[in-house]
Amino acid sequence: MCPIYPGTLINSSTPEWVKATSQTLDYRGNNTVGWAMAHRMNVRARTKEAEKAHTVYSKFLKERTLPNLWTVVPPFQIDGNLGTLAGVAEMLIQSHEGFIEFLPALPKAWETGSFDGLVARGNFELAMSWNESTVSSLKIISKSGGKCSIKYMGIKGAQIKRSWW
Repeated sequence: MCPIYPGTLINSSTPEWVKATSQTLDYRGNNTVGWAMAHRMNVRARTKEAEKAHTVYSKFLKERTLPNLWTVVPPFQIDGNLGTLAGVAEMLIQSHEGFIEFLPALPKAWETGSFDGLVARGNFELAMSWNESTVSSLKIISKSGGKCSIKYMGIKGAQIKRSWW
């Protein structure tokens, strides 16, 4: 599964491999330890299977965390905690294909929301809010002065404002 996450070999230009990855995860199931659940969540986000990624996330929170949100794997392992955090970010933005894609794996349960401070490849800091699964506001700060490429359905009608600090 590493060629799709954290790697980039399997991506939208290899749809048959994405499908095979999804089928492999279907066969494996989600009954595993915390770090492996986190990895499954990230892979499901990369395959754009929002509901399946959310299912793994919910299972992780219900079955693999203590009230203080530490992972239930003796001895304590941070892998599951940090991995699921990465999974949430991967569900909200992806930038591994040379462009930033917004809400690529947004589950129905997160129809409305916002974030501030996620960073995409290229050192672009993002703040975004969405309503009814559609981006309603977006702020991109290029921390390194690079050009930003975006992929988002419906962006044609967006208003773009440039600010210089």
